[in-house]
Amino acid sequence: MSFVSEAESSSAGFSELRIVLPQGIVPSDVTLAEAPKGWKLKPTNDGYTVAGQR
Repeated sequence: MSFVSEAESSSAGFSELRIVLPQGIVPSDVTLAEAPKGWKLKPTNDGYTVAGQR
């Protein structure tokens, strides 16, 4: 799976993306291939967040 998110304007942005894993995908199968500088992949109870500064 790949996720792409875009802001509605150049002055808006995201500070976090929450991903809830569907059944059959185990946390060890998840990696962060590309993200803005400083963004980190962090596990949650039901998936992951990818978060950082805007």
